[in-house]
Amino acid sequence: MDKGSAVSWQIKSKDPKAAINEYRGMLNDLTRLISDWVWETDTDFRLTYVSEKILQSLGIPVDDALGKKITQFGTFRSVSGETIHPDLTRPFRDLAFEAENRAGEIRSILISGVPVFDSQTGDFSGVRGISRDITTDKANKEASEKLGYAMESYPGYFFLTDPGDRIVSVNRHFRTINQTANSASLMGMQFEDHLRSIVARGLVPDAVGKEEEWITYRMYLHRNPHGSFEVRHHEGVILQITEIKLDDGSTATFSTDISELKRVEDALRQSAERNRIFAMNVGHDLRTPLAVLSANIDNMEDKVTAASLRRDLAAMSRSVEQLLDATRWEKPTIGHNDRVDLSKVARDVVSDLAMNAIRAGRHLELKGADLPVWVSGLEEPMAIAFRNLVENAIQYVPKNTDVIVEVDKSGAVLVIDMGPGIPENIKQGLDNPQIRFDRRRPNSGLGLSIVQRIAEAHGTHLDIVDKEGGGTVCRLEFALIESP
Repeated sequence: MDKGSAVSWQIKSKDPKAAINEYRGMLNDLTRLISDWVWETDTDFRLTYVSEKILQSLGIPVDDALGKKITQFGTFRSVSGETIHPDLTRPFRDLAFEAENRAGEIRSILISGVPVFDSQTGDFSGVRGISRDITTDKANKEASEKLGYAMESYPGYFFLTDPGDRIVSVNRHFRTINQTANSASLMGMQFEDHLRSIVARGLVPDAVGKEEEWITYRMYLHRNPHGSFEVRHHEGVILQITEIKLDDGSTATFSTDISELKRVEDALRQSAERNRIFAMNVGHDLRTPLAVLSANIDNMEDKVTAASLRRDLAAMSRSVEQLLDATRWEKPTIGHNDRVDLSKVARDVVSDLAMNAIRAGRHLELKGADLPVWVSGLEEPMAIAFRNLVENAIQYVPKNTDVIVEVDKSGAVLVIDMGPGIPENIKQGLDNPQIRFDRRRPNSGLGLSIVQRIAEAHGTHLDIVDKEGGGTVCRLEFALIESP
């Protein structure tokens, strides 16, 4: 192949007219194949030729476009968006042009052209050029720039890895916490290599002394996103991390600094613990003077007054015991192997309170506790919950009526009475730990509140239902387990 054939089209025809037709065929083929629309004008810049791609871009048929100036379809714009009137008699490239298509949509187009001169006279005879519709590309670029700006402005820490787990995007907060001055040092790095880098620099306190173990677990979380988790960074920073696996296999990671929130939570937890200890100390300190008062009341000559004081003292003693129960069992922790026989707990509670019921003139009955019913939980707080429900019923039902404790094989315990029922506002207040109440008398104790707390710790809820014809059913249902 000679030098000339390497830089020119291959024309097979020797006849000049046939060769011209071949050139025309090539030009037509290229015009159809390229994505731009090709055009040509006369000396007045009116279109004498335009390819069919103008129909795809602006919705204008070729016949409607011929004879019109390009400026009749739209406006040339400067870089700043101002209207300009370029000199089309000189070569130009990628001039911004805005045109409205038949659907009323603004299309962004880049136009390039060169002037054409008569080969015989050298006179200007028009312009030839191409126009490239970049509307979609421009919209995608703008959307990408906005997304990049949003990620850069995101107050948390963000990075993106591609399907090969290479880091392809990070924001400034991510660079800062990883002590990286620019993105270039991170781009293309495998995420695992990044982990090894920050661990080696001592930026992850929890990984010190167990580097491989920490990296392996962190990679497991990264490859199998399933909710948020926390990671401690250097200088006391605690990050809450959420990772999302995208459809193409990429992974987006968002992290939020929750250090201050953790400090507030710790302070509140310590404050609550101090209050709990204080309440327990107060409760224990009250026991002795209450015992002394009880002994002195027994020595009083005025038996009527003594009986009244004894009732008040009993109520005070019960409140103290409930206070201690509330502080001790505010948030009991249920272990995996903790199991309780509901029947036994119910028998013990009914046995302990049987004499109280007799003194109060009520009938206390136990049903369904012949066989063990094993559930997950702690025996002592369960007994306290049952005791509060039974004492509550004994206190408020009319004399000579029944209070029934029933154990159901489904894992439930029911306390049934024929009392006046529990007001709706008190039932709704069960979920508010700030409300103090017991049953029908406002602010009279902690009984039902204690029951609800213990129930919640066992993953259940105190269900209160009014019976038809009067009375109340209080139900606690626990998770059944196999017999030990």
